[in-house]
Amino acid sequence: VLFSHLAGQLLAVEYICINGVPTDANISVFNINGLLISNMRADGNVLSINVANYKSGIYFVRINSEVVKFIKK
Repeated sequence: VLFSHLAGQLLAVEYICINGVPTDANISVFNINGLLISNMRADGNVLSINVANYKSGIYFVRINSEVVKFIKK
């Protein structure tokens, strides 16, 4: 799910939020071409990734062996 927080007409924060992430899960974000954009380790049940600086396009979040797709507009 992609969430946006608007401050007036300026986009202040943009992030994705994924619930039910295992603690210490390996998290990787890839673009549509398979290029690794970000790599991190989960530190709790809810994962928030700031995507404000990502270009528009399709991305994949790999959480251990599961993959979630999201579209940045």
